Amino acid sequence: MYGAGTGGNYAPPSITVVIGINNTVEWVNNDTVAHTVTSNSGPASFNSGNMNAGATFTFTFTVAGTYEYYCEYHSWMGGQVIVEAG
Repeated sequence: MYGAGTGGNYAPPSITVVIGINNTVEWVNNDTVAHTVTSNSGPASFNSGNMNAGATFTFTFTVAGTYEYYCEYHSWMGGQVIVEAG
C-alpha cells in the first residue's frame, strides 16, 4: 500500500511487486488535500483521477516493467512501481 501523506510525498517512494503474487497496489490519500496517482511511463498508463483525503485507488499490474508516477496537482510528488515477471 502506498500513501500520499502529510509532507507532500508518496510513502514509500518505490516498491517492487511480482506478477501473480502481489501485483495489485493500493494507494491511500492520507493527506488533507487532493492528489492523483498518474503514470504515462511504463508498459501501461493509469490515472486515479481526483483523490480527496481518505480516498483509495487500486491498480493491478499485469506487464513487467518500471512504472513512474506522479501527482497531477503537485509535480514534485512522484514514485515508482517496479513489476517483475512471476
